[in-house]
Amino acid sequence: MKVKPTKSELKLSLLGYGLARKLAAIFGVMISVFVIAVIFFNVQTQVELVRERLDLRSQQLLRLGLEVSMPYLIEGRPGELEAIFEEISNQPDVERFYLLDEYGTLLVDGSDVEIGGFLAEIDDPLARQAFDQKEQIRIVADNIESIAHPIVLGHNTYGTMRLDVRLDTLRNEIRTVWVRNAILGGVFIFLGMTISIILARRLTEPLIHLTQVTERAAAGDLNQTIDVQTNDEIESLAHSFETMLVTMRGSIQQIHRLAYIDKLTEIPNRAWFSDQLERVTVAAAMRGERFAIMFLDVDNFKTINDRHGHHVGDALLVALSKRLTHCVTDLGLEAATIDQPRGLTQTSALIARLGGDEFTLILPERYAERVAIGIVNSMKVPVDTKQVSITVTTSIGVGVFPVHARSANDLLKVADAAMYQAKQAGQNCYQYYDEKLHEELLSVSQIQNELRTAIEEEQFVLYLQPQFDVKTGDVSGAEALVRWNHPEKGLLTPDVFLPVAASSGLLPFIGREITRLAISIAKDIQAIAHKDFVLAINLSVEELLEPDFVSDLVDLIHQTGVDPSGLEIEITENTAMFDNDAAVFNIDLLRSIGVRLAIDDFGVGFSNLARLKNLAFDTLKIDKSLLPGMNGRSDAKKLFNTILELSRVVDANVVAEGIETQEQLAFLRTTHCQNFQGYLGGRPVTAGDFIVWLNRQSNCSFTNVV
Repeated sequence: MKVKPTKSELKLSLLGYGLARKLAAIFGVMISVFVIAVIFFNVQTQVELVRERLDLRSQQLLRLGLEVSMPYLIEGRPGELEAIFEEISNQPDVERFYLLDEYGTLLVDGSDVEIGGFLAEIDDPLARQAFDQKEQIRIVADNIESIAHPIVLGHNTYGTMRLDVRLDTLRNEIRTVWVRNAILGGVFIFLGMTISIILARRLTEPLIHLTQVTERAAAGDLNQTIDVQTNDEIESLAHSFETMLVTMRGSIQQIHRLAYIDKLTEIPNRAWFSDQLERVTVAAAMRGERFAIMFLDVDNFKTINDRHGHHVGDALLVALSKRLTHCVTDLGLEAATIDQPRGLTQTSALIARLGGDEFTLILPERYAERVAIGIVNSMKVPVDTKQVSITVTTSIGVGVFPVHARSANDLLKVADAAMYQAKQAGQNCYQYYDEKLHEELLSVSQIQNELRTAIEEEQFVLYLQPQFDVKTGDVSGAEALVRWNHPEKGLLTPDVFLPVAASSGLLPFIGREITRLAISIAKDIQAIAHKDFVLAINLSVEELLEPDFVSDLVDLIHQTGVDPSGLEIEITENTAMFDNDAAVFNIDLLRSIGVRLAIDDFGVGFSNLARLKNLAFDTLKIDKSLLPGMNGRSDAKKLFNTILELSRVVDANVVAEGIETQEQLAFLRTTHCQNFQGYLGGRPVTAGDFIVWLNRQSNCSFTNVV
């Protein structure tokens, strides 16, 4: 598309740009100076010519008078000259013409106004001076040029001829010369300035055009073709500038794509989505329309990344983005792209990746539920990567404008909150925003904030619950437990805050504090307890995977001088089944310095016996739900005995958890279970109270626990 400046643009440009004005001024001044110089010299020449012409006329009048007068003067007949002098005096420019003899006597007077009678003596200094000097004398006074010319013949001077000429004619002719030349000069200057402007315009028009193109380009209009044909350096500059525009168009498109396209999935990103959501919200408010926003999150995505690697997680996100697009297009909607930013229509949808495993959609409200169902169903098909086939689920939150929120920012928050409501509902589902559920989630959010404060202020305290030998009743060990000494709510048990800590990534920070306290107290316990006493410390999968967590634990054991064989780390059965190289490495690191390994909550998960064997654990802790009479199963005793038999095969110690009655303890004795833990033996107490109790007892039987 050629972009040519209009006449008005050229006019404005000519008036507005300094170069055109400067060139026009320079050319105009040059032409004006030249014209003025020519006019000046022309006027000067013409004035001189006028002066010479008038002077020549005066001389001719004098010469005529002399030639006529001489014969009459020689013959002594001056009176006959009266008619000739009157004729000369009657000329328009002659003021007076008369003749004096050598004595100053008036011989002839041709003027109408007499200066004296015939033969009257006239006092004429000018005539006297000319007579005496025998040369012509001229003076100018009061617009009159007076001339006195002596009449000389041979060595004789006969008198003086006087001529007074009016200068009005000279002045008028000079004025006429000036006026005529001024008009002519003005015409030439006007023509010169016009030529200067035209010439300046011709020279600067291509530059003005380039400037206008530059301004449009600066405003974002890069789709221009520069039409400059001057066959000189300016045309070369124009071609170079056009090449630059083409390059800039390509660069801007690339930058635009990088700015608004997610590199991994190649769908629009958060920046594009935020801009579109704002536009859609404003447009919907103006038109009184409704639309829905959907917030998606892949369930347990972090676990997938940790277990299979980020390359598998990336492949999963790419597959999910394609499925989202298909779920939209299958309903006849068009997925908007950054190249077609038409906003939201009744037949389109906007899809974007916010970051991580979070995706968003904006679509007409009537399609929201069908799209959500389609997405949930599409997740039932496994995602095949080069390494593994994975079936994943997603939780979807739905917010509706203006029902749930009226601003773009609030609407996104509403959809995000609805997504968390879907996760609370069991995941793999969609959930419209519910204000009551949102308030409950805000309560969880408050706990998260309070947990961060608790970590900073070290509000967590260590509690110990003893473990006993089933046969003898002697204390065989203890489990380190955490309590939160909340400044307002008092002492809180782990079931209140640990799930929130785990979901918010705070568990390793709490684990570091409790582990530090447990290792610190272990030295004192080992000093008063028997050599087989074991202090158990719980580690989560998050702690095993956190960089430096286990290495710092090993350093702490060495620094405190604690006997590592008296320490036992407890991991849940599900953690034990977690196949991750980093977790396995850290477990092996602890085992290498002599720390024991226990499998907690055994029997409630799904164990891989081969993996359990490879872990080489030292203790199995049987969950209380597997004790006979606890779950109503008739075969509970057989299952319990099977677990005990398994422990004997792998030469592992067994600790039964949750023992609260003598009947349960009697059952353990019949099965030859080695150890138990529960309220029957003792409740958890502070580390200080546990040390006092342990130091006070001589035989350390469970009947003496406070």
